[in-house]
Amino acid sequence: MPFADELLECLQEKLCRKAIIYSETPTCTTIVCKRKDKDDILLLAVSTYNNYIYAKMVPEKLQQLEWNCSNIFHNPYGLYAFAENIRELVRKLVEKIGLVDVCF
Repeated sequence: MPFADELLECLQEKLCRKAIIYSETPTCTTIVCKRKDKDDILLLAVSTYNNYIYAKMVPEKLQQLEWNCSNIFHNPYGLYAFAENIRELVRKLVEKIGLVDVCF
């Protein structure tokens, strides 16, 4: 299964009511996620480095600029997760979702 398809499937299984790829470049994918537990929208920038996958999760209400990886990664708000595979990455994002609610 291609990387983006597996990522969307896992996000929709654990975190998102609906997840779509908003933009995709050779180095990064921007995903819009409608949360399962709230009516909030999350923006995710997902990329890879060596054998790791990393993502930054930002509440849509705090992303004032264009929705793309560069702007999400440079936004001072949001939380990162690092993992060796997609399932681990999504698990870590799910663990941090409560912090998004408290901090932002």
